[in-house]
Amino acid sequence: MTEEEAKSVRTGDVVQAEPGGNWNACLVIVTEVRSWGVQGFTPIPPDGGQAYIRLTWDQIEATGGRAVFMPAHEGQDQ
Repeated sequence: MTEEEAKSVRTGDVVQAEPGGNWNACLVIVTEVRSWGVQGFTPIPPDGGQAYIRLTWDQIEATGGRAVFMPAHEGQDQ
């Protein structure tokens, strides 16, 4: 991810983890933006659970997508 792209990432954005890493190209919904990268989660079907993830800027790419629904415990409306 470029520095310019990193500056535009915000809560609710959908980013993608790098292929081949621990998260193998999964989509991540950003819940917090940090100086070093993002914290977020990826949904786990079929039960609707979530795996929480911390990724540094060099481990993600922006997708341009936004999540419509966020879990209530993340301070967002469902």
